[in-house]
Amino acid sequence: MSTEPQTVPVERFNEVVNERAALREELAGAKKQLSAAEDKAKTADTLARQIEEQKAEHKAQAARWEEERAVAAAGITDPDGVEVARLVYGRIPADKRPKTISEYLTSLKAEGAEVPTALSPWIQPVTKADPKDGKGDAGRRGAPPAPGKTPGGTAPGATPQVTAEAIRAAREKFMATKSEADRKALQELLTVARANRT
Repeated sequence: MSTEPQTVPVERFNEVVNERAALREELAGAKKQLSAAEDKAKTADTLARQIEEQKAEHKAQAARWEEERAVAAAGITDPDGVEVARLVYGRIPADKRPKTISEYLTSLKAEGAEVPTALSPWIQPVTKADPKDGKGDAGRRGAPPAPGKTPGGTAPGATPQVTAEAIRAAREKFMATKSEADRKALQELLTVARANRT
Protein backbone atom coordinates (compact mmCIF):
# COMPACT_ATOMS: atom_id res chain seq x y z
CA MET A 1 0.00 0.00 0.00
CA SER A 2 1.07 3.32 -0.84
CA THR A 3 1.27 6.10 1.66
CA GLU A 4 0.65 8.76 -0.91
CA PRO A 5 -2.34 10.89 -0.12
CA GLN A 6 -5.26 10.45 -2.41
CA THR A 7 -6.17 13.50 -4.36
CA VAL A 8 -9.54 14.51 -5.71
CA PRO A 9 -9.71 16.18 -9.04
CA VAL A 10 -10.66 19.87 -8.81
CA GLU A 11 -13.75 19.36 -10.99
CA ARG A 12 -15.10 16.69 -8.66
CA PHE A 13 -14.30 18.82 -5.62
CA ASN A 14 -16.11 21.84 -7.11
CA GLU A 15 -19.07 19.61 -8.03
CA VAL A 16 -19.40 18.34 -4.45
CA VAL A 17 -19.09 21.86 -3.03
CA ASN A 18 -21.76 23.16 -5.43
CA GLU A 19 -24.10 20.25 -4.57
CA ARG A 20 -23.59 20.95 -0.89
CA ALA A 21 -24.36 24.66 -1.36
CA ALA A 22 -27.47 23.80 -3.39
CA LEU A 23 -28.65 21.40 -0.66
CA ARG A 24 -28.12 24.10 1.98
CA GLU A 25 -30.20 26.54 -0.07
CA GLU A 26 -32.90 23.89 -0.49
CA LEU A 27 -32.86 23.21 3.24
CA ALA A 28 -33.11 26.94 4.03
CA GLY A 29 -36.05 27.25 1.59
CA ALA A 30 -37.76 24.24 3.16
CA LYS A 31 -37.28 25.74 6.62
CA LYS A 32 -38.86 29.00 5.43
CA GLN A 33 -41.78 27.10 3.93
CA LEU A 34 -42.18 25.11 7.14
CA SER A 35 -42.13 28.30 9.21
CA ALA A 36 -44.71 29.92 6.91
CA ALA A 37 -46.89 26.78 7.10
CA GLU A 38 -46.63 26.79 10.90
CA ASP A 39 -47.66 30.46 10.98
CA LYS A 40 -50.60 29.72 8.70
CA ALA A 41 -51.58 26.78 10.90
CA LYS A 42 -51.45 29.02 13.98
CA THR A 43 -53.53 31.62 12.15
CA ALA A 44 -55.99 28.96 11.04
CA ASP A 45 -56.24 27.65 14.61
CA THR A 46 -56.76 31.18 15.90
CA LEU A 47 -59.41 31.86 13.28
CA ALA A 48 -61.15 28.56 14.01
CA ARG A 49 -61.16 29.40 17.73
CA GLN A 50 -62.48 32.90 17.00
CA ILE A 51 -65.20 31.46 14.79
CA GLU A 52 -66.23 29.03 17.54
CA GLU A 53 -66.26 31.87 20.08
CA GLN A 54 -68.39 34.01 17.76
CA LYS A 55 -70.76 31.10 17.15
CA ALA A 56 -71.15 30.63 20.91
CA GLU A 57 -71.66 34.38 21.40
CA HIS A 58 -74.21 34.45 18.58
CA LYS A 59 -76.05 31.48 20.07
CA ALA A 60 -76.15 33.20 23.48
CA GLN A 61 -77.37 36.46 21.92
CA ALA A 62 -80.01 34.59 19.92
CA ALA A 63 -81.18 32.89 23.13
CA ARG A 64 -81.33 36.26 24.92
CA TRP A 65 -83.25 37.77 22.01
CA GLU A 66 -85.68 34.84 21.96
CA GLU A 67 -86.14 35.21 25.71
CA GLU A 68 -86.78 38.96 25.40
CA ARG A 69 -89.21 38.35 22.55
CA ALA A 70 -91.08 35.75 24.61
CA VAL A 71 -91.24 38.05 27.62
CA ALA A 72 -92.48 40.92 25.46
CA ALA A 73 -95.07 38.62 23.86
CA ALA A 74 -96.30 37.83 27.36
CA GLY A 75 -96.96 41.54 27.82
CA ILE A 76 -93.93 42.35 29.96
CA THR A 77 -92.09 45.26 28.39
CA ASP A 78 -90.97 47.04 31.53
CA PRO A 79 -87.25 46.34 32.20
CA ASP A 80 -88.03 45.60 35.86
CA GLY A 81 -90.69 43.12 34.80
CA VAL A 82 -88.27 41.41 32.43
CA GLU A 83 -85.74 41.03 35.26
CA VAL A 84 -88.39 39.69 37.62
CA ALA A 85 -89.61 37.20 35.00
CA ARG A 86 -86.05 35.93 34.45
CA LEU A 87 -85.47 35.69 38.19
CA VAL A 88 -88.70 33.82 38.88
CA TYR A 89 -88.08 31.45 35.95
CA GLY A 90 -84.49 30.86 37.07
CA ARG A 91 -85.58 29.95 40.60
CA ILE A 92 -87.82 27.11 39.45
CA PRO A 93 -86.08 23.79 40.21
CA ALA A 94 -84.50 22.40 37.03
CA ASP A 95 -86.59 19.23 37.08
CA LYS A 96 -89.85 21.25 37.28
CA ARG A 97 -88.82 24.17 35.07
CA PRO A 98 -90.42 24.43 31.61
CA LYS A 99 -87.96 24.15 28.74
CA THR A 100 -88.06 27.86 27.89
CA ILE A 101 -89.18 31.05 29.59
CA SER A 102 -91.71 31.41 26.77
CA GLU A 103 -93.37 28.12 27.75
CA TYR A 104 -93.35 29.21 31.38
CA LEU A 105 -94.98 32.59 30.71
CA THR A 106 -97.52 31.00 28.37
CA SER A 107 -98.43 28.51 31.10
CA LEU A 108 -99.08 31.43 33.50
CA LYS A 109 -101.69 32.78 31.10
CA ALA A 110 -103.63 29.51 31.11
CA GLU A 111 -106.95 29.49 32.91
CA GLY A 112 -106.53 28.73 36.60
CA ALA A 113 -102.71 29.10 36.54
CA GLU A 114 -101.18 30.42 39.73
CA VAL A 115 -99.17 33.55 38.94
CA PRO A 116 -96.27 34.16 41.36
CA THR A 117 -96.76 37.27 43.46
CA ALA A 118 -93.60 38.82 42.02
CA LEU A 119 -95.05 38.64 38.49
CA SER A 120 -98.58 39.71 39.38
CA PRO A 121 -98.02 43.39 38.46
CA TRP A 122 -97.25 42.29 34.90
CA ILE A 123 -99.27 39.12 34.36
CA GLN A 124 -102.88 38.80 35.41
CA PRO A 125 -104.20 35.28 35.86
CA VAL A 126 -107.13 34.17 33.76
CA THR A 127 -110.15 33.23 35.84
CA LYS A 128 -113.17 31.39 34.66
CA ALA A 129 -115.94 33.83 33.83
CA ASP A 130 -119.05 33.21 35.86
CA PRO A 131 -122.18 34.25 33.93
CA LYS A 132 -123.97 34.84 37.26
CA ASP A 133 -121.55 37.50 38.46
CA GLY A 134 -122.47 39.96 35.71
CA LYS A 135 -118.97 40.07 34.23
CA GLY A 136 -119.85 38.11 31.12
CA ASP A 137 -116.61 37.52 29.26
CA ALA A 138 -114.51 39.67 31.58
CA GLY A 139 -112.43 36.71 32.72
CA ARG A 140 -109.28 38.58 33.66
CA ARG A 141 -108.70 40.28 36.94
CA GLY A 142 -108.47 43.98 36.31
CA ALA A 143 -111.38 44.10 33.82
CA PRO A 144 -113.54 47.20 33.98
CA PRO A 145 -115.93 47.08 36.93
CA ALA A 146 -119.63 46.64 36.50
CA PRO A 147 -121.64 49.89 36.45
CA GLY A 148 -122.15 51.45 39.88
CA LYS A 149 -119.11 49.74 41.38
CA THR A 150 -115.62 50.96 42.03
CA PRO A 151 -112.55 49.02 40.92
CA GLY A 152 -112.39 45.88 43.02
CA GLY A 153 -116.16 45.56 43.23
CA THR A 154 -116.67 47.55 46.42
CA ALA A 155 -119.59 49.84 46.98
CA PRO A 156 -119.04 53.57 46.56
CA GLY A 157 -117.61 55.09 49.73
CA ALA A 158 -115.85 51.88 50.79
CA THR A 159 -112.09 51.42 50.41
CA PRO A 160 -111.61 50.32 46.81
CA GLN A 161 -109.49 47.33 45.86
CA VAL A 162 -106.71 48.50 43.56
CA THR A 163 -105.53 46.07 40.91
CA ALA A 164 -102.02 45.73 39.62
CA GLU A 165 -103.41 46.53 36.17
CA ALA A 166 -104.69 49.89 37.43
CA ILE A 167 -101.35 50.68 39.06
CA ARG A 168 -99.49 49.67 35.92
CA ALA A 169 -101.74 51.85 33.74
CA ALA A 170 -101.32 54.83 36.08
CA ARG A 171 -97.55 54.32 36.18
CA GLU A 172 -97.32 54.13 32.39
CA LYS A 173 -99.45 57.26 32.06
CA PHE A 174 -97.26 59.13 34.55
CA MET A 175 -94.05 57.94 32.84
CA ALA A 176 -95.41 59.17 29.50
CA THR A 177 -96.67 62.57 30.68
CA LYS A 178 -94.63 63.33 33.84
CA SER A 179 -97.52 65.54 34.93
CA GLU A 180 -98.19 66.34 38.56
CA ALA A 181 -101.84 65.21 38.27
CA ASP A 182 -100.77 61.80 36.96
CA ARG A 183 -98.15 61.53 39.70
CA LYS A 184 -100.80 62.25 42.33
CA ALA A 185 -103.19 59.72 40.79
CA LEU A 186 -100.47 57.06 40.87
CA GLN A 187 -99.57 57.98 44.45
CA GLU A 188 -103.22 57.66 45.53
CA LEU A 189 -103.49 54.21 43.94
CA LEU A 190 -100.30 53.08 45.67
CA THR A 191 -101.52 54.44 49.02
CA VAL A 192 -104.83 52.57 48.68
CA ALA A 193 -102.99 49.39 47.63
CA ARG A 194 -100.74 49.63 50.69
CA ALA A 195 -103.73 50.25 52.96
CA ASN A 196 -105.52 47.23 51.52
CA ARG A 197 -102.50 45.04 52.04
CA THR A 198 -102.39 45.65 55.81
